[in-house]
Amino acid sequence: MLTKKCLWDESHSYEVKENEEYKVLCPKCYHDIFTKTYSKTYSWYDFVKNIKLFKILHQLNGMIDDNSEFKIQYDLISKQIQGVEKMCLMCEDTFHTGKDEDFRYLCSDCYKKFYLPLKEYYSVKEIESILTNIKKEGGDMVADLEKAIQKAKEKN
Repeated sequence: MLTKKCLWDESHSYEVKENEEYKVLCPKCYHDIFTKTYSKTYSWYDFVKNIKLFKILHQLNGMIDDNSEFKIQYDLISKQIQGVEKMCLMCEDTFHTGKDEDFRYLCSDCYKKFYLPLKEYYSVKEIESILTNIKKEGGDMVADLEKAIQKAKEKN
């Protein structure tokens, strides 16, 4: 077991197994801070990358009153973290990307579900075209995805 300091609150430590070095928050902070407060709006990657801003945002969140000077700081920090708000091509849920990631067109769940299975067989542009067609046709997305994968396997 390794002892690490929690990235959210460095005043306490926690234990991780040797293959869990990637865990940067203690279980309590992961659950109480990330999962409960930020996971629905921000990806884990964006949260960790901008953790200093999230700490400030979290402090300000408790002090905000619509007419306070803190509201201005809160809005500024929120915009820095969020980057771009987009609608997922497949599920049509809203998700956020970093300012330099406006090329993304799938939320993380749809990326795993639809993009990754096709990645081995098609280029980025081809995948976007395939997914756009699947969505436009409105059929069974999973079955259409399987057909696209099968078609690619037959070509190889």
